[in-house]
Amino acid sequence: MVKLDNPIIIDGISYCSVENAYQAAKTLNLQKRVNMAALEPGYSKKVGRKLKLRNDWESIKLAVMYIALTQKFSQPAWNNELKAIGIEYLVEWNNWKDNIWGIPCKISPKWFAIPNKQSGNNYLGRLLMLIRNEPIDTNSYTFDDSDKLRTLNNMLLDRLAPSLPQEKILNSATHYETSLLPSQRVSVAVYGSPIGAMTPEIATRLDNLIDLGAQIYLCDNSFKALTDTIKDYLDSKCYTRVTWSNSQNLSNTQYGLLIKHDSDDSNYNYHATNKTRMVTLAA
Repeated sequence: MVKLDNPIIIDGISYCSVENAYQAAKTLNLQKRVNMAALEPGYSKKVGRKLKLRNDWESIKLAVMYIALTQKFSQPAWNNELKAIGIEYLVEWNNWKDNIWGIPCKISPKWFAIPNKQSGNNYLGRLLMLIRNEPIDTNSYTFDDSDKLRTLNNMLLDRLAPSLPQEKILNSATHYETSLLPSQRVSVAVYGSPIGAMTPEIATRLDNLIDLGAQIYLCDNSFKALTDTIKDYLDSKCYTRVTWSNSQNLSNTQYGLLIKHDSDDSNYNYHATNKTRMVTLAA
């Protein structure tokens, strides 16, 4: 629904949002598409519901959404946000009972997703993960080429990231606010001495990061013995806001959790890796 600074352009028509482009593709009537492009995003959805759908709509709608999304997330600001999510599993939680593009849930006054045991296809979240991980070039696609759209639609169904087990998705939703973009989250690098097992002190500090909804960066080379243990713990908590990094990039994070395997609790320290700010996140 967000109005874009740079419009999505398909078949020579400029759309101000993904929603406008998606709704316009429901018809083969060029003038109706032009009219749809000029509407407010929310209103375009209302108008789109009243359109007589093209005969092939159900077999191409996934491809249509993907084409519009790829243009949106090729724009630098949106692309940066998507890449900053790391390997986090994406879910479109909604309270309007849409089990096609998302998963229905309840939404708290503070914008926490509260699962209510309903299931959903979560196609929006899964398409975004595909764009993040294995994008498909859609520059040559047009909304009028039904055969090509059907081919893309089938390709997407084959390549979509499989859903996590329903239990893991439902548990992960309760840990953090859904409204925070990656650039708005606390980012923390976890690094330090190798440990063979979790300790209560480390678990407490990681639980605090989970409560904050922090983006956690784990080094995948020199600290691997440590980060594998940390990742196992985060997995046990169904926490997916994790990004694999390397030792050179850890200094780009906002804060750091330095872990030293020592009996002295004071050796478990949070400090700013960029040496400009300090923060206390311990219990």
